[in-house]
Amino acid sequence: MSDSKPAPMKSRSRPLAPPIPPYRKLRVYSVDPGLATSLKSREIRETTLKIEWEENLGLGPTGEYLEVIDVDPASGLFYPPVNLNDAYILAMDGLSVSEGNPQFHQQMVYAVSMNTIEIFERALGRASLWSPIDFRTLKKLRTSEEPKNWKDRAHWYLEAPAQELGYVQRLRIHPHALRQPNAFYSPEKKALLFGYFQATDKDPENIMPDSMTFGCLSFDVIAHETTHALLDGLHSRYTEPTNEDSLAFHEAFADIVALFQHFSLQDVVRSQIAKTRGDLKTNNLLGQLAVQFGQASGHYGALRNYITTQEGEEKWVLLQKTTEVHDRGAILVAAVFDAFLNIYAHRTADLVRIASEGSGILRPGELHPDLVNRLADEASKAAGHVLNICIRALDYCPPIDITFGEYLQAIITADCDLVPDDPMGYRAAFIEAFRRRGIYPRGIRTLSEESLRWSQPLPRHVELLQPALLKCIEVFGESMTNLARGNAEMPIREKLFRSSKVVQCMLHKIIEDLAKSFDKPDANPDGFLCLKQVLGIDLAPDASGKVPKFEVHSARALHRVGPDGQVKRDIVLEITQQTLYERLSDGQFVPTEYDDGPEPAPNTPAYYSKLLKMSRRMIFRGGATLLVDMETGKVRYSVIKSIPSGLRLKRQAEFIFGDHKGRSNNYFWSEEDEPFALIHSVE
Repeated sequence: MSDSKPAPMKSRSRPLAPPIPPYRKLRVYSVDPGLATSLKSREIRETTLKIEWEENLGLGPTGEYLEVIDVDPASGLFYPPVNLNDAYILAMDGLSVSEGNPQFHQQMVYAVSMNTIEIFERALGRASLWSPIDFRTLKKLRTSEEPKNWKDRAHWYLEAPAQELGYVQRLRIHPHALRQPNAFYSPEKKALLFGYFQATDKDPENIMPDSMTFGCLSFDVIAHETTHALLDGLHSRYTEPTNEDSLAFHEAFADIVALFQHFSLQDVVRSQIAKTRGDLKTNNLLGQLAVQFGQASGHYGALRNYITTQEGEEKWVLLQKTTEVHDRGAILVAAVFDAFLNIYAHRTADLVRIASEGSGILRPGELHPDLVNRLADEASKAAGHVLNICIRALDYCPPIDITFGEYLQAIITADCDLVPDDPMGYRAAFIEAFRRRGIYPRGIRTLSEESLRWSQPLPRHVELLQPALLKCIEVFGESMTNLARGNAEMPIREKLFRSSKVVQCMLHKIIEDLAKSFDKPDANPDGFLCLKQVLGIDLAPDASGKVPKFEVHSARALHRVGPDGQVKRDIVLEITQQTLYERLSDGQFVPTEYDDGPEPAPNTPAYYSKLLKMSRRMIFRGGATLLVDMETGKVRYSVIKSIPSGLRLKRQAEFIFGDHKGRSNNYFWSEEDEPFALIHSVE
């Protein structure tokens, strides 16, 4: 027998590459740092967010959606950017929470902002886009002219550099931009700017006087400002103050998103359930926003508290008496939160009956941990459902001039669309809560689901548009395919942006040609009437045969799956039109023309003369949001704000030239439009 040993076996397989992680774990403050130092709150001071993994996340962090740039103008410092791909940072689930580490500040704004973006995308069923660069800025950036022929223009949209199109890939975040108690979203800069400041000595029991408070360390403040940017990406006209509700809606919606994110933080929810013995109508952290920010700026408590203001205060009932932006917005938030509280109570009624042996009154003392966990689970589920309902409703809102009542209609319509049956009574809870605060849509006779749902347009009104809409759906798919073939490395969000531009361009041409085909209003009055009834705009040509200007403001796809597996696939189209009005000496308003001449030099007689002229002018917009079935091309809903509406024109004029005199200047003269900077200041 041979003593030779067999040759070792050679492995023919290569070592498997580790799989790409599904998410990145990052630690953040779950409650404001000032609360985290208290013994009672220390156990819930931090949480770990699971953020979708970004393979090419750069320093800053800089990713697909966000770019954190940490420059401190007040101190003249540039803080080194954090590297979240560092092996040690990855091993620790991110940097430890710290008030004094600027790199943790960078980590926190990135994590909370991305978490907010992901909530939006799950609810809307598509990728989020930031609002494009302003047209005035875009004119300065373009090196080539946009083609006039619509076919050449469509091709140009697919091939032109992103900057030429106004595409904004990343929202910039500046954690230490301001040395003041403020934080705001800048539509002009496409950026979030957070402030820091020394606390006042008004509340030394809770806040150490002269201690430093950072807006970028407040989960609520970050989520609030990110929501402003996301909402602006969906409805860029909502920053225009056209009625008492317009800017208030922006503030309210940002608070709604920030408030209901509390319920995704399980440790916080369980602690507050245990503290309140399951009664979330009593004062607790879940209903408060920006506690430390409020205390440090002299508010003696949270910046906003939606628990203590649920009952008993007149301003929550008499909507017509409240005009300040935050106070008016708070009425809408209180209505939504009240709806949630009633839904939560309904979902947990059986648990309370079991625990109380049928009496409905829990025994004194601490709740059993199992009951706390079950109540917390139900609270988190209900809050998640309510937040999804509120976000989904944005696709069912008018493109301009939003009111609280119209938002209620959007909520009811969107939920009926996706969940035809409502066994838990969510829609009834919303209707009741809004009714209690005097929030009613105009022009309805009853507060029933049937009355609140947007009505579907008459078939004869949409027949003219159906072939055009089917073509749009086809082009949307074709443009995406062409982009995929020619630009394999192009991010999906940029593909969506370019495809939307193609659809907007083509639909504009089709509608314009359709209006021209009617020749004169007298020749085809039904044609123009149909377009008015569906689009809310006036396309009757003038004496020279020229069709009035209008715009296809946006085009976006909608893909949602309901709880029973039903799929909704729509295209959302927004068409708008504007008219410039001038107020005469007798108070009447007449249409006027824009001044196309060169801008006068500052501080000259011509400059002040134009300022005076502009102060008497007002932009009035109309249009519609269309929800179009992607299979049939039929318009399922048309949410109209009609341009010929004299009543709405009167209301807008009274608002702009009344108590809000001077706001119309924002439309024309501001070099840097910052509608949220003054609104968010607490000084």
